Amino acid sequence: MRNGQREQVSEAFSRQSSVFDGLDEEPLIQWARGRVRAATMRWLRPDDRLLEINCGTGIDSIWFADQGLQVTATDDAPGMLAELERKLARRTGPPMEFRRCS
Repeated sequence: MRNGQREQVSEAFSRQSSVFDGLDEEPLIQWARGRVRAATMRWLRPDDRLLEINCGTGIDSIWFADQGLQVTATDDAPGMLAELERKLARRTGPPMEFRRCS
């Protein structure tokens, strides 16, 4: 992907960041998210490391950190990472890392 295209994609996802978490309230999304989490946790133990690529606003990254995993979350959309940073500032759970990365 050319640099100009990358920035356009990043900006498009950033514009969606303020409404992204609202989509998580849909029952089908919650069902699918629960299935993925359960399947993943069968293979992981507390203190294992997890890299989440394209973390969005960190819905799953935070959940996995709360399960005791050492999480590094990445996304290329500054708006998504700003939402994640706001969540982490209010959170009292285990620490986690995040960074902008394509």
